[in-house]
Amino acid sequence: MSNAEKRKERLHKLIDLALAYCSATKSTLANQFERDRSRLYPDTDNPKLDLIIALAEALEWPLDAVVEFIREGNGAPATEADADWETLDKQTLAAHHKGEFAQMVTLAQHMLAAAQTPQQRGRACRLEGAGWEGQGRYTHTLAAIRRGLDVTGLPASERIALQANFAHAYYSLGDLTSARGVAYMLIDYFGKRPPTTRTDRESQAFALYVRGNALRRMITASPDDWKELAGAAGQDLDVAERLYTQMAADYSVDYLGAIAHTCRGALLEVQVELGRREPQAAVDEILVGVGRLDGESPWPEGDWLESYGWWCDFGANIALRHLNGRPAQRTLAILSEKLLAIGRRLGNWALIERAVSIEHAWRGHVAEATGLDVPPTLDSEDLRLLAGTIGRFPQFRRPGWELIETAALIPTLKRN
Repeated sequence: MSNAEKRKERLHKLIDLALAYCSATKSTLANQFERDRSRLYPDTDNPKLDLIIALAEALEWPLDAVVEFIREGNGAPATEADADWETLDKQTLAAHHKGEFAQMVTLAQHMLAAAQTPQQRGRACRLEGAGWEGQGRYTHTLAAIRRGLDVTGLPASERIALQANFAHAYYSLGDLTSARGVAYMLIDYFGKRPPTTRTDRESQAFALYVRGNALRRMITASPDDWKELAGAAGQDLDVAERLYTQMAADYSVDYLGAIAHTCRGALLEVQVELGRREPQAAVDEILVGVGRLDGESPWPEGDWLESYGWWCDFGANIALRHLNGRPAQRTLAILSEKLLAIGRRLGNWALIERAVSIEHAWRGHVAEATGLDVPPTLDSEDLRLLAGTIGRFPQFRRPGWELIETAALIPTLKRN
């Protein structure tokens, strides 16, 4: 059976399911779908949007669940006979280190099909989630991790690692309350059961990293509680930085040092909020740090380059809240441009979202200060980035649409 025939069969199964769920006859369901009874089961694997929406409403399913079932079924790929779980595990990690995230997802799904134990199933789901996260597909990340957490008999260490990744996916999506809550649970867990393995040590540090950064980002949204939030964020980030620095030395692993570097940058932002650092001095330190990416020297790769991207974000946040006039304009121009360049090079949509959001926030500040709301000019690359950001980050949909609708120039795209 071809893939097209399989998709058509799954579509027909969903229609059968809708008949049963609604306790409907074919005639009544056809009327509900505004279709002729003879065309209730379309002779295609690619149904029109109106049928997909009607099926979702009849089944009371999310729209993406209907699409996913038709396109992918249960999502379990066949595994090659000679591809054992351990080999697939190594291949998946190699794809991760190369930044080949789409391949990583495919390999992790093969891992799941080849898995024999709860630990192997949980790890396969965790690596699949990491592959989706690398592509900025955070809702897919959450779905993969949920599948891992649903595995019966999951060892505690793997369950905790999955939950730490769960918290980070929420953080990346801007759901700071959920990220903070899950991270709090993990930190409390390790407060009662100090970690003894590398996996648990990394999970503990990661939970502190997520909670600290969630609290840091809440400062803007909760101005009444800013001092308490900043103080708690500083404590978490300080401990996380020390834990990552120690693990980088213990295990001689470069990416752990990069995460420690990210924590140090986040602490600069928090220290400014608490009045422990002067804003311009902190921004200057960040500009010197990211200035290492200028000139002819090759840029760092992977986690270290991402860390410099986050330093750009921290500096921009300080400038938006504490600098005015030309110093703010100069700082934001440098940091948002560098942040966007890093995000593009890495294909990291979380960094791209921050760059686009910073530019949008700065335009709002200028309009408020001057009374002049100058429409942005968008080229085809700007539109591509906006489309990707709107699709990946629900909190950016409204400002994203505002940018598109108020743009001074949207070029006509070639359609031939």
